[in-house]
Amino acid sequence: MKIFKVIYVLAIAAFLTMLVAFGISAFYQSPEYPQNDPCAISTPPPPGTPEYEEWLRQQQICQDESTKQWDIYNATLKDHYRNVFSISYPCGLLFVILGLYVRRSQDIIKPGLLLGGIATMVYAIAQPALATEFRFIGAAVASAVLLYAGYKMLLEGKPAPQEKT
Repeated sequence: MKIFKVIYVLAIAAFLTMLVAFGISAFYQSPEYPQNDPCAISTPPPPGTPEYEEWLRQQQICQDESTKQWDIYNATLKDHYRNVFSISYPCGLLFVILGLYVRRSQDIIKPGLLLGGIATMVYAIAQPALATEFRFIGAAVASAVLLYAGYKMLLEGKPAPQEKT
């Protein structure tokens, strides 16, 4: 029966994390990938001809346009990951807080909420193009929450060890 409890706690944690991750991907889509080669032009004309000069100019215009599209995509993607962090991290904190304040009689839900919250915070921090400042703040807050959660769950209420004389 104990293994069932462990599996149940892990399932709660996994499904809470998936709920947040899949909910975000369902309702907040990532930006569209730019076209591969928006200006694929056939083979160049012979060098030194006016057609070649025109071809080079067209290639430069196309390259500039492609670079501009990629810059816009990368900026949009960075904003997307920041927003995913801003949505998922508070959800993880909420799960941890709920896990801390669930009555002790519901001992199987409590660790599931705590683990789900921790996993959701890790998901938020692990966004690929997230700014390092957000990662640092997320890790700092998560560390403080985990220290507090560990104190509340594991240390509070236990009697102090007796010293032998």
